[in-house]
Amino acid sequence: MFTTSLKALSKFSLAASTLALSASCMPNSSSGIGSFGNSAHLSEIKIAVSGLDTLVATDGSKPVTGLHLTIIPDSACTAGKPIDKVMSTSNSQSMQEKIVKGCNYEAKLALGKLSSDSTSLTDVYYETIDSSKITAEQSKADNVPLRLAPQLTAAGKAIGLPEKSGGKPVEPVTADQLPAKINVQLTSSSGAVALDKVFTTPYLLIDFSRLGCPPCVSMGKSNEASSSFKTLTTGAKCRAMTLVPRGQISDWASEIGGESAKETFEYSSGHAGFAELFGSSVSATPTVILVDRTGKVVDEATGQLPNKFESMCR
Repeated sequence: MFTTSLKALSKFSLAASTLALSASCMPNSSSGIGSFGNSAHLSEIKIAVSGLDTLVATDGSKPVTGLHLTIIPDSACTAGKPIDKVMSTSNSQSMQEKIVKGCNYEAKLALGKLSSDSTSLTDVYYETIDSSKITAEQSKADNVPLRLAPQLTAAGKAIGLPEKSGGKPVEPVTADQLPAKINVQLTSSSGAVALDKVFTTPYLLIDFSRLGCPPCVSMGKSNEASSSFKTLTTGAKCRAMTLVPRGQISDWASEIGGESAKETFEYSSGHAGFAELFGSSVSATPTVILVDRTGKVVDEATGQLPNKFESMCR
């Protein structure tokens, strides 16, 4: 997985197991430029790029030579200008752009083969499927959180680009912190753990279940035995957890079997308190919700997995 996080004094780099794009977003003190208006209403984004050396095709070539980043303000932001930048990834480079504070933005990233005139990508090998959002409130800050997760495209697969880096699975980077409101302490089979140690991907699937509930146990066993479910919840986009009432972790793990103990937790305020953190509620079990890193419920269902689970986690 590739993760983008707009953080001060960071850079785009490909380490042994992680590719990360980072940038700083700081107040700009220069005079107003173009349609951006007064500089007091601007933030400056500085983006540095380096690495990508381990993205090697099966024939030994290094076909990822360009990056295409777009940051688009919404229609209500009349003073904002789109950022549409193509740059080489063969050497360390940087760029500076300005965004209008108080506007909502959507961002996408693509990696591929740079055109001969360096103005576009002739082939795209990795691209974001879902755009990342910068809210109006976030755009006012000095450090603007931005998360992008480009996925391998058919063109990338065709030339044998890896879904792994450095021989290790590409793991998600979680430098952009979870909101404090939802980063609560849970209890696991091995002790206390913060939610951000569990929620390390763009989405988290939360199953509110309990012992003494046949549909809960049935779905738990089905998920534990499903290779497809395991693939979707151990990949780059999603993790899964089961929340049971206090005192049930050990018995639930024994009932479900497999590795379920690693993904089963309790919360001090129970199902109702944990669901409330995400603006949801549990009127029956099993209730399953899919949430993003802002704490927003993307989809939910009772008695089954949410409809959007497969498409969002694939």
